[in-house]
Amino acid sequence: MIIMNPSAKGIYSFTAKVDADEAQYTCNWLSSRLRAATRRFIEIYDEEQDEAMKAFRDHLWAEILFAHTSIGLLTLRFPTHVVLPELYKRITLLAFRCPYTLDEFTVENLAPIAALNSLHDPCISLYSQDWWNYPLARLSGIMGANVNYTNVAYGWRDQLKLFPFRPPRAPAEVLSIAANIDLLALKELQDFRAGVAMAEASLEEEQKLTREALRTIWLDLQRCEALRDSLSNAGIESPILDLSPPPA
Repeated sequence: MIIMNPSAKGIYSFTAKVDADEAQYTCNWLSSRLRAATRRFIEIYDEEQDEAMKAFRDHLWAEILFAHTSIGLLTLRFPTHVVLPELYKRITLLAFRCPYTLDEFTVENLAPIAALNSLHDPCISLYSQDWWNYPLARLSGIMGANVNYTNVAYGWRDQLKLFPFRPPRAPAEVLSIAANIDLLALKELQDFRAGVAMAEASLEEEQKLTREALRTIWLDLQRCEALRDSLSNAGIESPILDLSPPPA
């Protein structure tokens, strides 16, 4: 059985044509292909057809590699424009627990994933080279489904039009973190303002104490000068003290 695994050159050529506005569309479309293949796997799953189901898993592994590599490149190119589809994430994580063989791809494990919300990546009526709809006998034949992922990528723009684009909301965890960051920034600002107010009050108090100390020194100087003048006063008159505050 021959499976045309996606080539790096083909995937690069495909993703290089995607711009920022199309990045999320494209990730949704790739996840949509995985959803369709997963649902088909659940429908036809038969433990007694070991060879046929192994062939299906082999083709599904190639499809996952195609989606994972393409979405990874798009996420690196447009990190602020892409929210990873939940089905893609769950399928890929399950696949990499048993790469190549996909031994953990059972109905029990896949059914909850296939039932995930399909608002952003629903199944559509037509896919290019939808190998999962081929007869099992063809998948397990000498040539397999003979899927060429370069050709799959050629028609992606036309297929994007078959389902609406709805910008996904950021996960609740991300929104919660953002809210905490905003709250933290506000608290830090309030703490800063309180610190400035305390510094201003402390500075005013220090200025008051400094003025009092200068006034005391000024009066002491006046007393010293008056005492000096009285000592040179022939009439030995009482010294006259100028108790007015020092000039500002």
